[in-house]
Amino acid sequence: MPDPGGPDVARGQRVEAERVAVDEVVLDVSRYDPVTQVLDESHIHIGADGITLGPISLRLASPPEFDLMARLAGLHLRERRGGWKGEPFTAGSWRHVSVYERAPAPPA
Repeated sequence: MPDPGGPDVARGQRVEAERVAVDEVVLDVSRYDPVTQVLDESHIHIGADGITLGPISLRLASPPEFDLMARLAGLHLRERRGGWKGEPFTAGSWRHVSVYERAPAPPA
């Protein structure tokens, strides 16, 4: 699974200035551990009223992991796309939209 931060992320860490203005700075910082597949991210707002953090921690899963979980739940993959606009899912895709449906009942 490609690094969720994209190809420019060094050592699994990323800092991006989302907004820089005279009276505020908004940063998005993240760290990804490929061994645990955990992405720790924080949205940081720095302004005259102080510093506000918006942290989140996610455990990322690859499409084959989702397929296995779906199969264990009695579902099967109907369709997979590379994004919400229906772009093709390829080996280089770092996001996906997967649609699952109930697996057909086995013949009696």
